Amino acid sequence: MDKMGLWARLKSDTPLFFKRVQLLGASLVTLSAALMTEPDLPAAVTPYLSYMATIGGVMAAVSQFAVKQYSTEQP
Repeated sequence: MDKMGLWARLKSDTPLFFKRVQLLGASLVTLSAALMTEPDLPAAVTPYLSYMATIGGVMAAVSQFAVKQYSTEQP
């Protein structure tokens, strides 16, 4: 297996499943940021929203590194 550099891995194609995981992670970050700006939100909910933002950010970042595999075999 060829070793890919960080920049090459970021620029390569991402499989469809991981694109959906990226979208879900970005949605979690956006939702938690929108809810954190709500003034009437109880203080007990704030830590859970920050956890949700962290999990969404990690999901989006890690799924970016997935690389679509192409078969090089020829029949």
